Amino acid sequence: MKMSRTVLISSVAVAVLASAGAVFAVISANDRPSPKRTAKIITAPKTTKALRNRRVHLGKANSNGQRNSQRRGAPARPNQDNLPYEPGELLVANAPSGFQAAAKTLGLTATRSTRLKGLGMTMQRLKQSRTGAAEPSIFTVRRRLQRRFPNMLVDVNQHYDLAAATSRRSAPKWKGKSWARWAMGWQNVPERYGANLSLGVIDTSVDASHPALLGKNIRFRSFHREGRKPSTSGHGTAIAAMLVGNASIDGWGGLVPGAKLFAANVFEVTKSGRTVSSLEAFMKAMDWMIVNEVQVVNLSIAGSSSQLMNAAVQKALYNNVVLVAAAGNFGRAARPAYPAAYRNVLAVTAIDRNLRSYNHANRGAYIDFAMPGVAAWTAVPGGGAYQSGTSFAAPFITALAGMELASSNKFPSLAMLTKRLSANSKDLGARGRDKTYGWGFVEYKPNCG
Repeated sequence: MKMSRTVLISSVAVAVLASAGAVFAVISANDRPSPKRTAKIITAPKTTKALRNRRVHLGKANSNGQRNSQRRGAPARPNQDNLPYEPGELLVANAPSGFQAAAKTLGLTATRSTRLKGLGMTMQRLKQSRTGAAEPSIFTVRRRLQRRFPNMLVDVNQHYDLAAATSRRSAPKWKGKSWARWAMGWQNVPERYGANLSLGVIDTSVDASHPALLGKNIRFRSFHREGRKPSTSGHGTAIAAMLVGNASIDGWGGLVPGAKLFAANVFEVTKSGRTVSSLEAFMKAMDWMIVNEVQVVNLSIAGSSSQLMNAAVQKALYNNVVLVAAAGNFGRAARPAYPAAYRNVLAVTAIDRNLRSYNHANRGAYIDFAMPGVAAWTAVPGGGAYQSGTSFAAPFITALAGMELASSNKFPSLAMLTKRLSANSKDLGARGRDKTYGWGFVEYKPNCG
């Protein structure tokens, strides 16, 4: 499938988008800025310092799980259901000899063991069996284990938050077969286009009964925690439709409608009604993608770096799986969000119809590309809505990366894939790659014959 260049957005629907101002935000934690990148290489994450919870667009950022983020004078035991991690839990990968005895000494009990074949590891979930003011915090326990077993991967089971979308259903519906294709300048995309692609999304649940997804080749699996309900299907449905949706007068046509889609839900509802994901769920979903030989995975979650997450990202690249992630919606002063900020992940920010950066988008040296993601007409349960955020920009690069892989005789390196996409990008900011737009907007369109 060869591709040619085109322009971003025609003026036909300017009035429609101008009336749509809904905002969607992905809430995540901040972390240390990653070093400036020139090529995607595998590196281990640096140990991060704790950050206090700070308010961002529609909620609070996560703690990175390294230390207690309470202010001085705050209660010693906050509401356990509102913590940015699973209270008293650790995740350990490939525990070495002597670990179980050490864990027992520290008051830890193994509650679940999961073999992750694709990631090449056995992951254990451990719980503190002793609690109280006199007992060490889970962070202290983690540090002690890390000192005892320096080569072992061990992390707090941290949360990743996804804020609910705000939408404007009262706004005029999109008039056309596909907002996503219109935003790219694509026309006459056949419904079988992308039939040789296998894509993945790690997101919320997906409503496969939505008209945009009826009859599509979708495999769905939920990785929510036992005893909790899975998340609602609003955001996951929108992203799935942008990739493989049916073209109709309702404007939900996907970019690669013939592709096979593996959709993983990693979000769940806590007792207090919060919708959160966890590091454990992310690891299981990534393993599922690798086992099923998915070619490109679209990631809508954002949070802090961790040893296990970094290991999963490296393993994905080793297995020729390309990862594309939303850059984050915390504003220009925010620190990088992960997994987008890892060197082995393509980070995508959002731009509006005038090629301007989304107001709430993260900025930083880790940004790779800038794609349409403001006032996006999306499929949601019960119909459609206009939404905004970097998560709505990521599917464009997911589709384009898939098209590049399908047209290659062998898997290109991530650096080569980035080079091909950047060579066909419209520079939007400072000359060359910059911290706001990365390499800019990728001006590709399919040659469908």
